[in-house]
Amino acid sequence: VILGAEGARWSELPVRLGADDFVTSGTLTDWAAWGRGDGTVPVLDGSFRGDRFDVDAVFPAPPPDSAVLYGKLVFAALGERRIRNRTPREILEERGIFRPDSLPVGGELQLAFATLLSAPYALSDVRARVEFGPRLVRIHDATAGAYGGTVSADVNLGLGADDEPFSMTLSARDVEAGPFLSATSPLGRVVSGVLSVDLDVSGDMDRVYLPSAATLLGTGSFSLSEASLHANPVTEALSRFLDLPELREISIQDWVAPLVLRQGRVVLEESALRGAFGEPRVAGSVGFGGQLGLDLLYRLPTQALDSAALARTGVGAAVIQRIQASGAPLDAVLRVAGSVLDPAVSADPGRVGRTVVQAVEDEVESEVRAEIEQRQERLQERADELVDRLIPGRDTAARGLPGLNDLRRLLPGRAGQAPPDSTAQPDSAGAVTDTLTVPDSVTADSVPARDSVRPDTTTAGGPS
Repeated sequence: VILGAEGARWSELPVRLGADDFVTSGTLTDWAAWGRGDGTVPVLDGSFRGDRFDVDAVFPAPPPDSAVLYGKLVFAALGERRIRNRTPREILEERGIFRPDSLPVGGELQLAFATLLSAPYALSDVRARVEFGPRLVRIHDATAGAYGGTVSADVNLGLGADDEPFSMTLSARDVEAGPFLSATSPLGRVVSGVLSVDLDVSGDMDRVYLPSAATLLGTGSFSLSEASLHANPVTEALSRFLDLPELREISIQDWVAPLVLRQGRVVLEESALRGAFGEPRVAGSVGFGGQLGLDLLYRLPTQALDSAALARTGVGAAVIQRIQASGAPLDAVLRVAGSVLDPAVSADPGRVGRTVVQAVEDEVESEVRAEIEQRQERLQERADELVDRLIPGRDTAARGLPGLNDLRRLLPGRAGQAPPDSTAQPDSAGAVTDTLTVPDSVTADSVPARDSVRPDTTTAGGPS
């Protein structure tokens, strides 16, 4: 370790935290800023790596409760639901989890751990680049092995006493759907299979890291393969309505669906559940509070339906007789309303054989994308403001560059290269609808296959 009047430098310094050993290198410049009181802070540039990091051994926490994992608290907060008669905010406050108003340093830290443990999570090959300042934290190129696959993310998070803006790009590849969704959502017991997800979201976040449903916007997609939708109130209601036991447990060969997060709901574009009984196609929305507005198109063999079930489809008796005589399948459109715990199924025969008016068109996704980009620009402005405070007299012509480019120029031994622009977004990938386009004839071969699970509307970082 070398100490000087302006700062400190250290190289390959061994450190032990708990029972784990690490190595750190870096520089700390202008530590006199702590005493000047002019709004500037020292600049830290370093790395921290190790074979194993048991977070719980260093920062003791209560034993994990599967009902109140962070992902489930987020969903409960978005849906304004209580857990064990407490709000998600109250639970996090009891745990002492608060976002800091500001940080006493600015700079960059490179992190690398072969294994990272924080019950119930166990991650492998963890990599991340963290940029930070008094009012902003930016996590770039975060990657890890988890849930049998890989997860990567980029996060921008404003700091302050009030609700502050955030944006996140998340990508999960070939993870086990059950464990992944159990840790991040209420869906873990409903879905199994191999899952890939891409999400690009932005909004406001409060002091206990809970996003606001009113401001949350996002686009993305998911892919589910070799999967099952296990019995739940929705599948059971569909099974009862058509008197088909095959609909209680749904096996899926492949399901790919783009989605939009907007106005407190997840909107699914029309998509096909390949390999499932009845060749279902689905579109619609699910509210954060569990409200349902789904349309499903089934192609059903008439011999599988009794007379009562055929009548409930709303198709006229004469039409049914002609279909039965020809041996063709019956196209039935069902509407699922109500809530995920108390769904209501009804038939809409008037939709068969014609195009349903789209309730969510191309411009909706474009609006969401534009708003996300505007929010990310505001976070970039905050980063520029951070650098202005750290570096008085900074050239304002450089405002278009990522803020930490300027910080690197202050750090000896580091190239003054700008980090990748994590706010850059590709063009929109297409329309999102929450209603079905019902053709006169639907076959598995007529459903176009997607070349890629991942839409062009999302970005994700890779290993640095």
